[in-house]
Amino acid sequence: MATNNIAKEIQTKYPDRIPVIVHFASNKDQSKTVFKFIILRSMNYANFMMVLRKRINISSHEALFLQLDNGLMLTHANTLGETYNKYKNEDEMLKLNLLKENTFG
Repeated sequence: MATNNIAKEIQTKYPDRIPVIVHFASNKDQSKTVFKFIILRSMNYANFMMVLRKRINISSHEALFLQLDNGLMLTHANTLGETYNKYKNEDEMLKLNLLKENTFG
């Protein structure tokens, strides 16, 4: 598979990083946007959420949640490298869904 080769190339070139694909479904127009990242294995959940907020330009009153492709929610306890090792797909990539909730109604 082509994406499998891409993931292996990334890991060969950057052994301390992992490929992450984030699917973000906007409630306004029901379109799905795909964001691709090559992030440090040691990055934690909170730092990655800050990166996502800046990239997507989400306001502070909206809550963000990351969900694995299989429906499990990510926890703050593990690094994304540990999550990648456990939940990467057959293409050697970590696929996540970004969910947005308005926290004030």
